[in-house]
Amino acid sequence: MTLVNADADGAEAAALGRERILAAARHVAEVAGREAEAGDLARRISGNVIGAMIETGLHRMVQPKAYGGLERPFLDLIEVIEIIARADGSAGWVFSVLAGHSSIVRRFSRAAQDEVWGADPNALASSSFAPVGRLEFAAGGFVLSGDYSFSSGCDHAQWTIVGAMRPPQGDAPLDPRPLLLLVPLTDVTIVDDWHTLGLRGTGSRTLRIAGKFVPAHRTLVATSQEGTVEPLALAAAMVGMARGAVDAFVDIQKAKTGTRGRVPPVESELVQLTVGQAYAECEAAAALLTRDVARASLVEGADYPFSLRAELRGMSTNALALAIVAYVRSGDDDLIARKRATGAEIGKAFVIAIPALILPFLIRAAVVEGIATAVEVSTIGIAYAIVAGLFIYRQFDWRRVWPMLVDTASLSGSILFIVGTATAMAWALTQSGFSRELALLMAEMPGGAPGFMALSIVVFVILGSVLEGVPALVLLAPLLFPIARQLGVHEVHYSVVVILAMGIGLFAPPFGVGFFTACAIGNVDPDEAVARVWPYLGALLIGTIVVAAFPWLSIGFL
Repeated sequence: MTLVNADADGAEAAALGRERILAAARHVAEVAGREAEAGDLARRISGNVIGAMIETGLHRMVQPKAYGGLERPFLDLIEVIEIIARADGSAGWVFSVLAGHSSIVRRFSRAAQDEVWGADPNALASSSFAPVGRLEFAAGGFVLSGDYSFSSGCDHAQWTIVGAMRPPQGDAPLDPRPLLLLVPLTDVTIVDDWHTLGLRGTGSRTLRIAGKFVPAHRTLVATSQEGTVEPLALAAAMVGMARGAVDAFVDIQKAKTGTRGRVPPVESELVQLTVGQAYAECEAAAALLTRDVARASLVEGADYPFSLRAELRGMSTNALALAIVAYVRSGDDDLIARKRATGAEIGKAFVIAIPALILPFLIRAAVVEGIATAVEVSTIGIAYAIVAGLFIYRQFDWRRVWPMLVDTASLSGSILFIVGTATAMAWALTQSGFSRELALLMAEMPGGAPGFMALSIVVFVILGSVLEGVPALVLLAPLLFPIARQLGVHEVHYSVVVILAMGIGLFAPPFGVGFFTACAIGNVDPDEAVARVWPYLGALLIGTIVVAAFPWLSIGFL
């Protein structure tokens, strides 16, 4: 099944229909599914899978027509990646890299594209974008050295795209923008260091480059406008893997039969509901990804917000505020007057604690190795604790088992009740039209952007105390974000402030859902905790106000 011949021109590529492309994707997925185990054992994608990709021409979906590519919209590539990743996660991941990087290579100079595709339209490029390499100026370009980790699919590529910072030049200010450099794999040593449990077949090995010359025409300044769409290819692979995981679960359940008079799992309403919810979540993820790719394609070449980076920046600000509060509060305790444990006492306590410290590693190993699920491993933890208490510490009191079970049931009930009431409140507010009326009121408030930001903090602190985060955002975000945009407030800046404000409300008495949940888990009387929580909430509020007042903290490096 061939989509494009090695010497095909752009006219043939442009004439291909979507159905033919999807049929080719299903063919590659079939091959990938058969070769998945072999790829995991070899720690690299099977050559048969790469051969199928090249035979169908799918690897050239976003490659320019001038070099024999299809030059299809990136949305088509996303759909193909999901199909292949659903059959084999490693194959989908590698295909997303090798095929998606054609969209990056086309951003380089025409001379660079001629080098990559001029002699071989089927040439592939892996990558390792982190600017860890060292550059030195040379006549006509740079000399590059460095080790680049996690270059997926490098065993099947002819080129790689790596990052490095431009070296200082005289007294000129240092350019903070990294460079992307196209390097032929003939100038690279592949280090066989990919030994993992997951995605073993991706062959994401380290690339070692030692003093190789890179001409200037094979470099590209990596600005915030570059790469708005390409990273979403990896997200498509993850969506495909999720669908594949649900498929595998269904296949396992089909093979099971009912025991002790029970219906087979496939006929169980609980199993059917779980599978239905899982597939619905996969469809929702795919729909969101499609929307994001479409939006990113529209703004390609313009400023594109990196929301996660901005959110982490805001969280870092509040973490600093909480650290200051913790330092101030520590002054209330007379730490100097307390006796410091000796080295022998610390060593003895550590030896005694070793059996207990093993438990977290035991739980992790059971989950990672597939011995037990996340639910089943809790039973393993309980059994281990009982054995350690009986035979190692010899301090296990059977009389405490029943009260512990009662406390666990009580705690679970309290948390479920708190979350349930918050969900009920969200439903009530949705039905009442409260969110729309509140948005209209906020839009008419005086004070411009500062007044709107201040009122938003108050509103989301209140809502965060009576609702869960997701319902609150679903209620108001679609209505308030357009208002913020009209007032000149950056979407990322507003997002960070909203998240921080809701975090305050989550732990703000007397209604904070998180506050009462934490009290229930810690077995602390809420009346006693109220007096001690206010300094922390005050620090969070100060941090939120600082972030709101200085947008640079959120968007300074976007």
